[in-house]
Amino acid sequence: MKVLVTGASSGLGRNAVEFLRNKGISVRATGRNAAMGPLLQKMGAEFVHADLTSLVSSQAKVLLADVDTLWHCSGMISPWGSEQEFELANVRATRRLGEWATAYGVENLSTSPLLRSTSTFIIIAI
Repeated sequence: MKVLVTGASSGLGRNAVEFLRNKGISVRATGRNAAMGPLLQKMGAEFVHADLTSLVSSQAKVLLADVDTLWHCSGMISPWGSEQEFELANVRATRRLGEWATAYGVENLSTSPLLRSTSTFIIIAI
């Protein structure tokens, strides 16, 4: 099993990588902060530097290759930024990632077989 963890260069995503690696699960970690790559690699994760707000389909296909499960932990949370920046990071990038994950065969996007069979996905934001 391989899990793709987005937002892995900080906060929830970084903690998710640590949790999964401690369980012996193979992890591909992605985030905008390239400086965190060596730390994530030291944890045993494969690090791919990427910004989901500017990701294109061909990059997503490589990012999602051989991934069984997607843990989407990235997003924009801050006291500053425009409405457009928040929508791009939290809505559009998330929607595109979910669509690409479905198209490229990531199996575990939701727990509902009905939703998987209709190529629909669920996003749970914490």
